[in-house]
Amino acid sequence: MIISFLPEIFIAISAILILLYGVYKKQNVNNICINIGFIVLLIALILLIILNHNIGGMDYNIIKNQLSSHQDKYKLFKFDDFSLFSRYFVIISSLIMLIISKEYLNHKSFARFEFTSIYLVSVVGLLLAVLSYNLFTLYISLELAMISIVYLVTYKRRAHRSTEAGMKYVITHLFSSSLIIFAISIIYGYSGHLNYDHLLVISENYKNSYMFIIAFIILMIGILSKLALFPLNLCFPDVSEGAPTAVSGYLISTVQSTFFLIITKLVLIPFAVLISIWQIIFMITASLSLFVGAIASTNQENIKRLYSFISMYFSGLFLLYLINPTLLSISALFYFIIYYSITMMLCYSVIMALRIKGDLLEHIQDLSGLFFHKRLLTLAITILFVAIIGLPPTAGFIAKVMMFIPLINSKSIFIITIIVLSNLIIAYSLLKILKLIYFNNSISEIDAKISPIISILITILTLITVILFINPNILVKYCIMVIT
Repeated sequence: MIISFLPEIFIAISAILILLYGVYKKQNVNNICINIGFIVLLIALILLIILNHNIGGMDYNIIKNQLSSHQDKYKLFKFDDFSLFSRYFVIISSLIMLIISKEYLNHKSFARFEFTSIYLVSVVGLLLAVLSYNLFTLYISLELAMISIVYLVTYKRRAHRSTEAGMKYVITHLFSSSLIIFAISIIYGYSGHLNYDHLLVISENYKNSYMFIIAFIILMIGILSKLALFPLNLCFPDVSEGAPTAVSGYLISTVQSTFFLIITKLVLIPFAVLISIWQIIFMITASLSLFVGAIASTNQENIKRLYSFISMYFSGLFLLYLINPTLLSISALFYFIIYYSITMMLCYSVIMALRIKGDLLEHIQDLSGLFFHKRLLTLAITILFVAIIGLPPTAGFIAKVMMFIPLINSKSIFIITIIVLSNLIIAYSLLKILKLIYFNNSISEIDAKISPIISILITILTLITVILFINPNILVKYCIMVIT
């Protein structure tokens, strides 16, 4: 039913209208367009809430066939609790990142009306991707999102680093997309189906077929290449550093988290039978990503590059949640995705609050002596770092405990050892930064003024991080409901 797509349709039409309005007016519309974009996402969220109240998680097929025996074959999208959770997540996180983007664009004074339009198009692509129940629609949705994100990465046209980041992102995107479409064509040639339900049955029949297994491996490599994982996406730290700060935050928080949801859906529904294959892929990739992300974070000078390696570490943790899929571990995975997204949004909110002579702080050394100038902001940074390490009183501690319980029950000593060692390295790199903040003398003069919106955002995200530790059942019960 078309009404089921009302939020996506509304965002897409709004993106086109914003673009036409910007072209027609030409001048002094940049802030207006960003404000309209914020209102559009807010209305889309309200529409989703209304739809959920009315249709309550029912299934709708995009292509209707009078012959019921062929109906499931053409199911392109599925509306269930998993999809509903994913849609809420994408819209809310995109909304928060657009607020951060507005502050960044206004500060840099290069806001252009097309930013909002392209940003909304990428959101539509992500929303359709999490709704997809067919490999082809998944591919098309990802292309819609990724092509838009390429423009956002290269938004600073005259900046050498932004152009370089855009080229590296395009190359990585083309590589991964080529692998995905190649794998999809092999799977379709073998099975004649791309629908998830059919693939679940077919993968049982072809689980011993070398060609089908190779196609699945290629598909997983292609999708995992879009995440900050080693060695599949070696350019990600460079892309994160060179892209505009707001876009870097959008990539690391919203886009990465959405891919977490997409991969979870893929391995638990159409390719659940091939668990022995993707366990090996995830184990190797996760182990490398954890150690490379953790070790590389110890000697970074640029704060955005540091966040990219922390994101690589978190991506490795995500894969380990899927190694032994149980009700508890998958519920913990949903909790982890929300915790990760909040943590990364808080990271970039902190960047927006720190300025030196009007310019955003980028070098870690400039944080020296921050405690003596901004006590409350220092407290927020401390809670942020504690959350990343996974210590109380933050949501990071609950996420780590929920991860360790199924691993201990299954006696996965090797995985536990990897997590503990990499976590110790991450803790060392972050404690080293806290030492700079609390005990070193200031080497740069941090601007006293902080945007009220960013201050409110930092306060809310910090409080959520602590509240999810005090009362994790608020989120855990909902995560279990989504899975069951």
